[in-house]
Parts: sequence; structure tokens; C-alpha cells
Amino acid sequence: MFDSSSAEYTSDFWQHKDWVVGLVESAVDGIIVIDERGAIGYANAAALRLFGYEMDEVIGRNVSLLMPEPYRSAHSDYIASYRQSGVKKIIGIGREVAGRRKDGAVFPMHLSISEVTVDGRRLFTGITRDISREKKAEESLRALTFRYEAILAAAPDLIVEVDRNRKHVWMNQAALNFYGDDAIGREPADYFYGPQDTYETVSPLLEGLDETVYVESLQRRRDGEPRLLAWWCRCLRDSEGKVIGALSTARDITNRKRNEQEQKRLLGELTERNKKITCLYSVGRAIAAAKSDQDLFEALVQLIRPACYKPETARARVTYDGQQYAEPGVQETPWGFASDIRVGGRKRGSIEVFYLEARDQDEARHFLREDRDLIEAIAQTIGETEERRYAEAQVIQASKLASVGELAGGVAHEINNPINGIMNCADILMSSVREGTRERQYVELIRSEADRVAIIVRNLLTFSRQEREEHSQARLTDIVNVVLSLSGKSIAKAHIDLTVDVPEDLPKVRCRSERIQQVLMNLIINALHALEERYPGADPNKKLFIRGAVVSLFGRRHMRLTVEDYGTGIDPTHIDRLFDPFFTTKGRDKGTGLGLSVSDGIVKEHGGTLSVESEFGNFTRFHVDLPLDTAPNGGDRKENK
Repeated sequence: MFDSSSAEYTSDFWQHKDWVVGLVESAVDGIIVIDERGAIGYANAAALRLFGYEMDEVIGRNVSLLMPEPYRSAHSDYIASYRQSGVKKIIGIGREVAGRRKDGAVFPMHLSISEVTVDGRRLFTGITRDISREKKAEESLRALTFRYEAILAAAPDLIVEVDRNRKHVWMNQAALNFYGDDAIGREPADYFYGPQDTYETVSPLLEGLDETVYVESLQRRRDGEPRLLAWWCRCLRDSEGKVIGALSTARDITNRKRNEQEQKRLLGELTERNKKITCLYSVGRAIAAAKSDQDLFEALVQLIRPACYKPETARARVTYDGQQYAEPGVQETPWGFASDIRVGGRKRGSIEVFYLEARDQDEARHFLREDRDLIEAIAQTIGETEERRYAEAQVIQASKLASVGELAGGVAHEINNPINGIMNCADILMSSVREGTRERQYVELIRSEADRVAIIVRNLLTFSRQEREEHSQARLTDIVNVVLSLSGKSIAKAHIDLTVDVPEDLPKVRCRSERIQQVLMNLIINALHALEERYPGADPNKKLFIRGAVVSLFGRRHMRLTVEDYGTGIDPTHIDRLFDPFFTTKGRDKGTGLGLSVSDGIVKEHGGTLSVESEFGNFTRFHVDLPLDTAPNGGDRKENK
């Protein structure tokens, strides 16, 4: 056995192992020798560098010094167990373990342990190697592999690998979805739709052509439908440069090709027919000259018939937002067609053409085919024009809001200073006038009204400020009070019975309060319009309610702000489009169709929902629900009762 002192350990060790000094000291891997008690008898230079110790710091110390927990605490028990039982658990087996350096840093290492008996003494030699770089490289490779696998799985295009025998050997998920799960092992030709020269085009790749080959191939989808695929194919080689197959990506271009063909047909026919071009030009002039929808569509029905294939028997009718504009004598016949007017992706109306007579079905089909392209072009032009008008209205609205902000700054500069002067003078007068006198009452009135003007100016500044405000904890009562300070006069002037039920003890909600004020102001303005439309004058039923409460939605607590009016209500056919950009039922002179869309966007930014309940001709109730607990952005708009 080794003695206890470092010198004696070293001397005893070198008496028996001096022949191996040159070998072990020059080794790249760390070599550590311990006795059966776990005491370190020797560590080569590589081991000392690896763990950060000097020789005299480890000789005679238990090898657990080089182990992190929980291995350190368990090591002595393992040595004792092995001495008693002789059962080997790690001896003779290389494995990955954790080491602990002098500075406490833990690192992965590979450890191999062997056992030898010298002069009746049992010694254990451990060979260690730092594998931190290997582990890091493995993690990087694993992450990179996972990333590429995710990219291939998520790619919408088909990606396919074939071997030199033209057999499918691998596909990404998009390709499996297209061909079916049984496509692996089959040939591409099994899915060709009709005769084609696809193989002849791509064969040079399997002979080693190092270029991208493009080919279009009509192929059968798993449901049997033929689809036109655009393929980009490359030769695939192994690490030695040997051709092993081809890798190809494909995109379904069926719809694109159909659209291209349709566009060519439309362009050709419109070019050949001067009267139809003239009609489109006239439609453009009518759009520019129209002051209202009625002006536009009344002019439109007069322009369509002269451009038809047989104008003497054709009649036109335009429907837009529920209003019809038709020529005299129009009637539905078997020889007619319609083209939708779409604005913002939604159908807003249609243009219909009916022929009052036709010699036979072939003639009807011919002139209907001739006219359809023109009517579709007109409908598209009207839709694009309406979208552009509403977009221009949005820009104007944004400009107005910016002007309000500039005006508010001017108001602050021009009004706040005089108001402060009035308030200071009132304070001076207050100190020189006795309480209880009429003069004192006048001075107090001056001071009170000046305070009210200052509050109104401050609220106007707050409401119209354009810079991006950070989210902060806000009281619902404060938000409501700011908006009512600006809209209260309009409500009172309209003889509206206003009821506000927003408890003071409601919890604060984290929001951008100025944006929520904007939402509330828009809902109040809409309610005023609805009440004024139903009750132009004073009426006991002309009521507006503003309520605040905490509700539970989607498993979370929400702050609910409700604006309820007993005005005209909302047509059920309009409910689904109520929050669409540019949708309005007020006409261009009263609204841009942006208010509810903008408000909905603001509420979604806060992770909340803007929902509506309405009974046409009776009431409308809007709910603004803002999360009090953490919630995802936006939510399903539904009727929350």
C-alpha cells in the first residue's frame, strides 16, 4: 500500500513504474493511478492540465476530488462495494462521465478504467479525455439536423429523391401528401398522367449532368386529379462523387397556368373589340365624374348595353350594397349572366346582363361568351375603384387625426397660459374677498370654470396624442372620464339619457390607455348616430349605457367595457362584415368604414376581443374585453353574453 505522505507516495510509485515515465508523461490523454481506497498515486501532465491541479495538490488525495456531485459522494461507497463483492460496474468499460476542475467547472469527459495488481496491491488506472468540443459539435449537428428536418417537413413544395433505378427513396411531407404514403419504392412514371417525355428530359442527370433541369409534368395526385407540376432537378452524388440518383423539387402550377391562359384570352378578346374598350373608357370617366354611388351605377347601366354583342335585346342591372340600378324593361331570362363586384375580397354587389331573346341556345352561348369578359372587367374596375376610394379615405382620416394632434398642441400653448393667468388672478382675488359674499361666489365660479377648461384641454391633449404609449396599469374609470369629458356635451345636446356604471374598485388593467380611449370614443360616436337616427328629438327611450365589470372568458379574467344603445340596431346581414376595413352603412358623407376596423385592431393588439350583440331596430351592445391575466394576442370574436 502507499504511505500517507506525498513524498512517500511518489517514491513508492516510481520504484515500480519508472520505466513508463516517458510514455505516460508524453500521452495526450490524462492518466491517473489510484489505489483500492481511491487515493491518487500518480497523475500525468495531461491529467494535471485537464483538471487544473499541480502534482502535490492531488497526490494522496481521494480521486473524488476530481468528481462533481452526486458522483463524489457515491464514489467511496462504490469502491467499498467493489472491494467486498468484486463486481465490476465501470472497470474495463469506457464511458462518458463528468469531471470537476480545480476552479469548480464541470465538463464532460471520456473515462476508461483498468485494474492491475502490483506486488499484491490492487491499482486502478484511469485514462481521461476532455470531450467538451465533441459534445458541442454533437449538439450543433443535432440542432442543425433538427432544423433541416423541420425545414424540409414544413416546405410547401414537393421534394423527392430517386435512385439510379428511378425509384423513390425519400420524400418530404408535402410530397407524401401529394402522392400518398405508398409512393416510396415506386417510380415517378407510375404517377404520370398521359404520355410525356419527362424521363427523356431528366435522364442526363443520372448520367452525371451537373446542371439544373427544368421540366413540367402532368401527374396524378393521390385523389386521382391530374395536376401540372413544375420540376427543378439536380444530379445527386455521394461523398466520393459517384452519381447515386437525383434530387428534385416541384411546385403545383396548375392554377397559375389556368390563370395565365385566361388572362391571355381576356386580353385577346378585349383587344379585338373596340366598342368594349370604348365602354371601359367611358366607365372610367363615369367613375371620375360620379359624386355618389347612385350617380355611378345609374350611369353604368346606360353604358353597358351599347357595348354588348346584341345591344338591341340586352338589358343591364347593377346591384350594390342592397340597392338596385336597372334599365327600363329589364327582366331575368334564361340568357343571362352575372359578375360579382368584390371590394376587399368580399362580394358587395353584382353586374347582370340579360338578353330578352335568342334564336337558339348556340347563339345565346356565343353572345354571352362575348360579353362576359367585358362585364367581369367592369366589375373588377368598380371593385378596385371602391377599394382605392376607401384607402384614400383612410389616408384622409389619418391626416385629420394628425391635424387634431397639432391643434391640441396649439391649444395647449394658446389656452393654457391665459387659463393659468385667470386661475392665478382668481386665487389673488379669493384672498381679498370675504367668504359668504356674492363677490366671493363669483370669484369661486371663475376659479371652478377655469379649472374645468384646464381639465378639458389636458384631456384633449391626452386623447389626441400620436406618439406610441407604453402599456401601463390604468383605471377604467379614468379612461371613461377622459372620453366623457370630450363627448359629454354632445351626449347632453342630443337629449340622450346616459347611465355610467363603472365601479371605482375595479382592478386596474394593463393597456395603452389612450388607444382604449380612442376605441371608447368611436363606440360612443356610433351609438350617438344610431340614437339620433331612431330618435331625432328628445325621447324617454333615447338611452345610452356605459358599464364596466370583470368577467371570465376563455378561462381567464377579463375587464369588460360595454357600450349599449337603444338606437336602430344592426341589420343581421351586416354583422359578419361589421369589422371589415372600409365597410360602412352610413354613406361616404358620414363615415369611412374605418372606425370599427381600427378599434378591433387596437383591442387585438391588447390581446382582447371586440364583440357585438344586436337586435335590428331595438338595440346594439358592444363589448370590449381586455385580459387581466396573461393571454395570447387576439381571440375568437364571438357573442359574449
